Amino acid sequence: MGAERTVAKEKAKLGSLSREVELKLEIPVAEVIRVRRSLRRGFGEGIKQHLISRYFDTGKHVLHKRGLTLRTRLDGKRRVQTVKSADTTSAYIFDRLEWETKIEGDKLDLKAAARTPVGNVLHGSRAYKLLVPTFETVVDRTTWRVKRDGSEIEVALDEGRVSAHGSTQPIAELELELKCGSPTDLFALVGSLDRVKHLEIGVLSKSERGFALTGDENANSFKAEPIALRPDSSAGQAFQIIARACVRHFRLNEPQLIASRSAEPLHQSRVAIRRLRSALSLFEPIVADKVYQGLKRRLRDVSHQFGEARDLDIYIAHIAGRKVNKGGQLPPFASNLLGQAQAERERAYGRIIDTLQSKRFRRFMQGLVAWIQAGHWCTSGEPERRNARDENVEAFAARVLDRRRRKLKRRGRHLERHSPEERHRIRIEAKKLRYACEFFSSLPVDGKHRKRYEAFITALGDLQSRLGDLNDIQSGDEIAAELVSPKAPQARRTRARPPKSYRLSVRDKGKAVLLSSACKAYQCFSDVEPFIEN
Repeated sequence: MGAERTVAKEKAKLGSLSREVELKLEIPVAEVIRVRRSLRRGFGEGIKQHLISRYFDTGKHVLHKRGLTLRTRLDGKRRVQTVKSADTTSAYIFDRLEWETKIEGDKLDLKAAARTPVGNVLHGSRAYKLLVPTFETVVDRTTWRVKRDGSEIEVALDEGRVSAHGSTQPIAELELELKCGSPTDLFALVGSLDRVKHLEIGVLSKSERGFALTGDENANSFKAEPIALRPDSSAGQAFQIIARACVRHFRLNEPQLIASRSAEPLHQSRVAIRRLRSALSLFEPIVADKVYQGLKRRLRDVSHQFGEARDLDIYIAHIAGRKVNKGGQLPPFASNLLGQAQAERERAYGRIIDTLQSKRFRRFMQGLVAWIQAGHWCTSGEPERRNARDENVEAFAARVLDRRRRKLKRRGRHLERHSPEERHRIRIEAKKLRYACEFFSSLPVDGKHRKRYEAFITALGDLQSRLGDLNDIQSGDEIAAELVSPKAPQARRTRARPPKSYRLSVRDKGKAVLLSSACKAYQCFSDVEPFIEN
């Protein structure tokens, strides 16, 4: 049996802020040659490796579902077996525990694997016999050690492929790891590569790419993943974990949106941005520095673009779901209205995709991740700011959740008396509180508080849903009014006023029922106990 070792990056001490950075960037396949030439001109030939990795799992991918990967790697004549404990919420920061064992030949060393977390998942010799090769990666890696302003950065260019079940996908990635020095220098190095077109923040590991090829993760869109916070973490560490998870959520859906121009990846991309905006607002006392407001404004502008397209998607689904005539067709006016709305939707999606593919947005995303990991807010030595970011996350969560809960209860009283605009603002408050609850959902560990969390989030989600239904009616009215307005551009204008049956606002009876349901949902929310007590 070969020598074993556990590889784990040194963690920051409890109460201090993690400053480790290992950044992954995705490279368009068409740009790989240009990137390679640019790196060679700047840093020399580099050290080359040819890596063949084979990943193992059970037929039902038990290890993958538990956040583990098991692989063997051939590096020249050296063979190594590695177990990794994945952290999907790390987004572009890939910081994982590893257990390495030198092996002879291509067979797994099952005894060594049993001494890792794999042994906690696979019990008994029979379970280990279920392990089979799942996919393979073949990568040509070139590595450079770069010194920049007193910092040392390892730059690795990976070119190759991942193969599974007869399918193959190219791999083109650039990984930058800060070995010593300032994270600012690493992100400055990233900025110097900006001439490369479409260089994007990477959030997928090679193993995730492989499992996606097996069909396990071949989804049109991706929902937000659970966020794991340790009760002994600081508030500053919690913000970094939460913000990185939001970036990952967005980046997983962004290419799906661009490729398909469909409603669900747009919706999930919008949710990711809104969650990130909520996190910025929630942690404002900690993270507000000289660039904070600029980041918020840019995210708000992008969110508004997504909101316009999302409202049109909802409106189109409503019109398309209307009653048809005996011939199975929509009435003429409804058909015309649907066509106008669909044309406007295409324009809205076009504006979003132009934004996402712009150099300005790419620079913004790079600046955003640099700020999350190495901004002034987390480097400042001012006592007040340092104390704020080093506060225990449970104490911070209890205080901010209590404040937001009280605010929503106060503003939501007498919902039936509020205007649609006021109810919309209350819905936004409910959504912010729900996001905040989801951010901190891993903190309750005992059964009592878990039950409280489930009851709280259910009541809050019900209130948000009822208010959302009312807001959809209001948004639909506004869209219809714009489409038929004489002031609307000719390309967007319908030729006649809509019949009353197509003006959503005339459904007073339906609105009354929804409003009554919203009032009951508010009362249920008011009655539930907070799951983290202040």
